[in-house]
Amino acid sequence: MVVVLTLVKLTDAEHLITSMASGLEDYYMGSGEAPGVWPGRWAKELNLTGVVGDDQLRAMVEGHHPVTGMDLLADQRARKVNAFDATFSAPKSASLLWAFGSQEVATTVSLAHVEAVTVALDYLESKAAFARQQVAGVRSRVPTHGWAVATFVHRTVGPATPSSTPIA
Repeated sequence: MVVVLTLVKLTDAEHLITSMASGLEDYYMGSGEAPGVWPGRWAKELNLTGVVGDDQLRAMVEGHHPVTGMDLLADQRARKVNAFDATFSAPKSASLLWAFGSQEVATTVSLAHVEAVTVALDYLESKAAFARQQVAGVRSRVPTHGWAVATFVHRTVGPATPSSTPIA
């Protein structure tokens, strides 16, 4: 299945999120939403497994260790972008199959969409999980530990739309 990726920079997470919900936690984990989970190599290293907790998510977006509270950005210059909200949308044809097909077809479409998002995130992490570092005026790419990604399957009128917030 093909997925369409839309990226939004989270420069001021609370301002962006409160325009859509009452807060960061409500937007991603509000009533009726499926719980999020933590994929990504860095998430495992941070011991982020299982269901995304609201305090964990807020800490990560603010640049703090989700368990210890340690500043993960200490001695770094201030960031303009705190995180990215990446929404992977199904194409219209898949949405129509999900909406008007049998329960079996809808389940198959949903599973295919989640699998496509998983493959896309794995690919992106393998190709784009790096940082830039400037030393003596020379900018270079440096390896990272990967991403800590909070993934959520949002409920919509149409098929579930996985949305991820990579924290890089």
